[in-house]
Amino acid sequence: MLMRNYRFPGRYGPEWGSGGIFGLKYHNGMLYFTLAFEAEAHFIDVKSGEEKTYDFTLLGDAPTSGGDTYNAVETVDEFIYFGGWVHAPAVYREDRRILFHNKYSHVHVYDTENDSIRLLWKDSIHHETDWAGEVSDILYDPYGDRLLLAREDGHANLGVYALDRRTGKAEALIHEPAPKGTTVHDAAFFGVGNNFTGGLREFRALDLVEGRWETFKPGGSADGRPYIRPELGAMASAYNRAFAFVRGGVLAGNPLMGEEFRFFRLFDFYTFYAPFRVNAINVGGGILTAFNAHHDAVYRPGSQDAGIEWAATNTVVGPSVLVYVAPPMVRIVGAFGARVTSIEKVGGRLLVATNTAPNTGAT
Repeated sequence: MLMRNYRFPGRYGPEWGSGGIFGLKYHNGMLYFTLAFEAEAHFIDVKSGEEKTYDFTLLGDAPTSGGDTYNAVETVDEFIYFGGWVHAPAVYREDRRILFHNKYSHVHVYDTENDSIRLLWKDSIHHETDWAGEVSDILYDPYGDRLLLAREDGHANLGVYALDRRTGKAEALIHEPAPKGTTVHDAAFFGVGNNFTGGLREFRALDLVEGRWETFKPGGSADGRPYIRPELGAMASAYNRAFAFVRGGVLAGNPLMGEEFRFFRLFDFYTFYAPFRVNAINVGGGILTAFNAHHDAVYRPGSQDAGIEWAATNTVVGPSVLVYVAPPMVRIVGAFGARVTSIEKVGGRLLVATNTAPNTGAT
């Protein structure tokens, strides 16, 4: 595996601040990732070391900023589908804050066989301060041969959308905010809720064969104690169950086989220490993800809440940790700094993308 040492120092900080390496995906000999906020998609031939970068100008004019901050990527056949959000072009006000008129949610497709990139779909509400729901997850529906897009972060066009892989036509399936999803057998489970105002409220399960939706409420905690603000960071499936990694622990279960979702407490601090802005992958029959110490933060204390949000998002209670889940075992297998942004396995090795700074949500 030929790879140079990938370090990306801060250059310019459009929109909310620090981005990072997201969407790591190895497929058909190619390694993909997006350098967020710099709006650079990288495609590396792992065997030869040759690298191609793309600046998202199929969406609009340069200079572009953004990319992906939730690891929205999926593979089907020879294609890598990658989504997220991009400003194209990035335009600033006189006070150095970015305008959102040109912010697009997007899905692109990279063909690993002929080394080509195509814009499959884009969406924008062209508003000064608000934006259309970012694409935060992509699942493949093999029955409908379509992509399912999860969208939660935004002000309009939220929910789960079905995207035709050939025509690029998108259709809303549900309109409630849904940040993440995973497939279990013939169903796709999505967590529904607003991550920055309370967290996961319920699960929606889509029967991929019949097209029927069912709703399931998360159950209580295995330790009998209450849990608060289960903000959803990543989802994965194993053991015939869906696992939703949230602030404080993990919700696991499968009501379709008669087992409700239960909360298992892992790292439940009164802070924003959470498995947020990171993915979860299957390794060795289990699940590998990360709980991050400093993934999103308020930069300056606000008078409206006496600085509570600043304290909750900036208090560091421990390192970011890689966690391997193989029930009934949960084990810390690595410790890192501010946050882990993406995880992938390549040729018997784990690739771990990290960042020294959080996503800054207010200035």
